[in-house]
Amino acid sequence: MPGHEQILSRLPSPASKAHADRALPWAEATKELDLERLPSTFDINAGETAMLGVRWLLRAAASALLLLGGWAWLVAGEEFELVEKVLATVLLPGMLAGLALWIWLVHRHTPKRQRLTLWRDRVRYEDPQGSWEQRMGSYAGLALRQRQTNKASRGRGRHRSYSAAERELRMDRDVWLWWIELVHEDPARDLVVWASDADFAGSDGLELVGRMAATFGLPVLTTSGLRRLAS
Repeated sequence: MPGHEQILSRLPSPASKAHADRALPWAEATKELDLERLPSTFDINAGETAMLGVRWLLRAAASALLLLGGWAWLVAGEEFELVEKVLATVLLPGMLAGLALWIWLVHRHTPKRQRLTLWRDRVRYEDPQGSWEQRMGSYAGLALRQRQTNKASRGRGRHRSYSAAERELRMDRDVWLWWIELVHEDPARDLVVWASDADFAGSDGLELVGRMAATFGLPVLTTSGLRRLAS
């Protein structure tokens, strides 16, 4: 059985991008978590949504290839050079196909659907490959973890103006994702039970991880430097 130090070595701060990518889809699903109303069930379909996006992008790429190719080779005729025709035909479809490939590479191992059910004394996880349950007492503890997911571009000057779209995407500010994990001696049984990248998510997570520890009867293993834990 792994020791305390061995388990803590799996919880560096900041966390890895892979762990942040795994936690982010749970942010929307767990925002209504209420420890006073257990059991609670949370569902996400990040993998299914991503693959649906891949299929639509590939269809759009194929349509663009036919339309642009037909226009460049049949309509434009001799008005364009061969290189211009090739570029007109493949540039946009290639960009769409490249975006589809990138999404597929990022999400190819993401389960289509995931379901998490929390009780006070146990937890259940389900995905297309199967399901399993664990008693809360089998977990080593809870970890409040974090990673910066966006760093605002400062530009060359001290101040930069941002468009409304950039502000909507929060490109004008630094963004951190905070999440709480149930940490098991077997990493395959680790579970994200709350996540948020909202403003003040760190302080919200610190308060919530303390209440989870009391509710589930588990120690807090790390708060990612937000607060020193008693040894």
